[in-house]
Amino acid sequence: MRELVLHVSETGAAVDAAIRHACLDGAVEVDARAALEPPVEAHETTTPALEKLEDLHRVRRRTLDLLRGLTPADWDRVISDPALGDLSLLDFCRLVAAHEMGHLSQVRNLTALLPD
Repeated sequence: MRELVLHVSETGAAVDAAIRHACLDGAVEVDARAALEPPVEAHETTTPALEKLEDLHRVRRRTLDLLRGLTPADWDRVISDPALGDLSLLDFCRLVAAHEMGHLSQVRNLTALLPD
């Protein structure tokens, strides 16, 4: 479970950084795929998993505030990723949502295995 929490925390923070880079810095080239798949050694951390999750919560709140203020034209803005090619900011956010929903299913399945 710890590895999953660390992965979700790390990818979530990396995704949020990519979104902010695209929205606030006007970046067109965004390494979106790498944000969803950080290197394996990224899990080697001394920071407790709960602390990493709390950090993600703070960052995600700021990112959601940013996304709430986007116009339809902002959502349609095209970003380019070396592996994924060109995709709109909306499509990137949909990809992230699908990725994170998959992890929520993993958490649900793992917690179902825990004794009462």
